Amino acid sequence: MTALLIISCSSKKSIDFTEAENYFVNNNVTGEVPSAITSQDDFNKYFGMAATMSPDGNPTAIDFSKQFVITKVLPVTSKETEIEPVSVTKNGNQLVVEYTVKEGEEMSYSICPFFAIILAKEYAELPVTFQEKSL
Repeated sequence: MTALLIISCSSKKSIDFTEAENYFVNNNVTGEVPSAITSQDDFNKYFGMAATMSPDGNPTAIDFSKQFVITKVLPVTSKETEIEPVSVTKNGNQLVVEYTVKEGEEMSYSICPFFAIILAKEYAELPVTFQEKSL
């Protein structure tokens, strides 16, 4: 029994990621956005850059020769909504992305809540599973 517990625990590995900042979901996107994007051309089909005047206002650089992006896009809403990635683990032969969603007040406009995280390309072939965590 102890050996089984050790084996099951050792099959999970925490994966480092960087959240992609200052991007938005393109208005012309219809249907679902892929959960994994491995090329700049595919990324540009779904996301645009949203640079701001702040010191960290440039979009996060993504080097698709060494990295890929995992995205989670929620339906368009007029409620204030924050979606945040919490962790990424390699569990056996898949990636598990845990995230939280926080909803707020009704707004006078609509948004498309999402996150995009950047990971090492070595994990790009693994299937992705999402798990929402309670706040």
